[in-house]
Amino acid sequence: MVLSGGLKDVARMAVHPAHDERRPERTARILVVDDDPGIRSLLQELLDWEGYRVETAGDGAEGLARIRAAPPDLVLLDLMMPGLDGWEVYRRLRADGPRGVPVILITAGVLAARARQEFPDAPVVGKPFDLDHLLAVIQQHL
Repeated sequence: MVLSGGLKDVARMAVHPAHDERRPERTARILVVDDDPGIRSLLQELLDWEGYRVETAGDGAEGLARIRAAPPDLVLLDLMMPGLDGWEVYRRLRADGPRGVPVILITAGVLAARARQEFPDAPVVGKPFDLDHLLAVIQQHL
């Protein structure tokens, strides 16, 4: 299912299908760094439903501080944020951040090609994103 910011109710149905049982708890801790509270909430709900332990950060500075203080198992990082944006957070993490923490870059579809070119080592998921694809990318990098 492909989602954009205005489809939160549809997303809830996708996250909590009536015929599905909640997934078993997983040990992986995922940090979602995005300035959009709706996207943060959606991803937190989706990943929580999938059994992951989820933390969120509302901007790049908070995300970077959380990663350095207690490195998560995986980071979902929005590139377009005011202030310290995801582009710079990713550069700093690669220069002097904790090693071995996979970072999945999330950005508007039009910037996905630029992100892939600038950061060829990072998986990039374009917005609006397909939930099944995003979950597959997360599982692939854990």
